[in-house]
Amino acid sequence: MKNWRKKFRMKFNKSLGSVGEAKALRFLKKKGFKILKTNYRLTYGEIDIIALKKEVIHFIEVKTRSHSNYESAVNAIDTHKLKHIVQTAESFLSNYHKNYKSSQIDACLVLFKDEQNCTIELLENIYEG
Repeated sequence: MKNWRKKFRMKFNKSLGSVGEAKALRFLKKKGFKILKTNYRLTYGEIDIIALKKEVIHFIEVKTRSHSNYESAVNAIDTHKLKHIVQTAESFLSNYHKNYKSSQIDACLVLFKDEQNCTIELLENIYEG
């Protein structure tokens, strides 16, 4: 019985995450970001969205919650997660965008109030390394 619940929760969280990422993409485009890549994966990490705005490359981690618990979403990006994002971002820059001198790591929080309504907030430059 526990395995069934765990599988259901994982499937629900994955689909909720996909919906959140789609909403985040629309939000960022409206804010003037040019989307370069989505779900950029390497063996040691993944970046949900890589975007460009005003000659700055933004590596964006999207956190989606089915409740409006802001702290839960923010706390999900811990130092371990940030370490993997930084490694992946460095690899992306060295492979694709060597000419860009400025980049930053951001978080996009998608908090659903109910099935139809959500708030989206972009937290810029969450990592200084």
